[in-house]
Order: sequence, then C-alpha cells, then structure tokens
Amino acid sequence: MGEASSALLALRAGAVNYIFRPSPGPATGPCVVLLGGTAQTIHSLVGHHHALTTEHGRRCLLHFELRGQGRTTSLPLEQCGLDTHVDDMRQLLDASHFAVGDNKPVDLVGFSFGGRVALAVAATMPHRVRRLVVTGVPADRGATGRVILKAWSAALRRGDLEGFLWQSVADAHRCACACARMCVV
Repeated sequence: MGEASSALLALRAGAVNYIFRPSPGPATGPCVVLLGGTAQTIHSLVGHHHALTTEHGRRCLLHFELRGQGRTTSLPLEQCGLDTHVDDMRQLLDASHFAVGDNKPVDLVGFSFGGRVALAVAATMPHRVRRLVVTGVPADRGATGRVILKAWSAALRRGDLEGFLWQSVADAHRCACACARMCVV
C-alpha cells in the first residue's frame, strides 16, 4: 500500500490529522474507520492498514487522530467530551472527498479511548455504523480509574505536560515495566 502520509482536514473548530486510503481496487465492503487510543498518534496503527483494507475484501480506510493527539492540535481542548468527538466524526464522515460520505455506513474499529468514541458514535449515529469492533474498553473505570483521570486532568489544567506524561507512565504500567523504561529514558 506504500508509505502512509497524513493530511489535515478543516473542521468547524480547527483541523484534524487523518490518513485516507482509497480501496485497492473496486470496493467489496464498507469503509473502515480506525480510532486509536489516547496516547497514540496516527502512525501508531499504520501497520494494521493493509490487513484492514484487504483481508476481507477491498475497502477504503479512514484513520484520524482525536483531539489532542499527534498533529491534531488546533482543535480546542476545553471541550473534549464524547459528544464533541462524535461531532468531529460526523464532520469527517460527511467530508465530500471521502468515499464514506452520503450517510453510507462504515465499520468502526476503536482501541482504548478510540473504542469509547466508537461506542458513542454507534449510539448516536447508528445509521452510520454497520459494524463495531472495540478493544481495550472497560465497561467502568472503577474508583482507581476515576482518580487517575482526575490527576491527569489536574496536571493538564496546570499546563504540566511533562508531569502528565510521567503520571501516565506510572498509572498505566506495572512497576517492573515502568522501571525498565526509566533506564531507557
């Protein structure tokens, strides 16, 4: 499929970074829309593009970064709730130069927070989703998860990005894994 390159698409509130790959030949299925997790950039999942577009027929693929990820930095971060992400997705799907416009249903694939967004899109726009695949999405974060999110939010409100990143490592990895990475850093 060649080297993946990304581009920016203007939305009402700013620009979103995306990769669009047309179907490798006449399409035999709906477009796949890929949503990565919180700490992933658009290039984190590029290795999956070929399989997602050719394993079960030929399909187009739309992969984009959510607000605050990678190059998608011009979208305001004051409101990053699921309703905002759903609206971003609606605008992307409606973009006239994508083969997914005209309310054609897509297959959504979401990992971690991207899975949460995919679930919200499917609940809000069920007519736009043919199939939903999510992984790494807990049904409930539990008390510990809510405390972790509050700590991350407080660090980001203070503008302490480095503190946020170190807190993320501590919260997301077991001690042995985090300590092994500390030696690399």
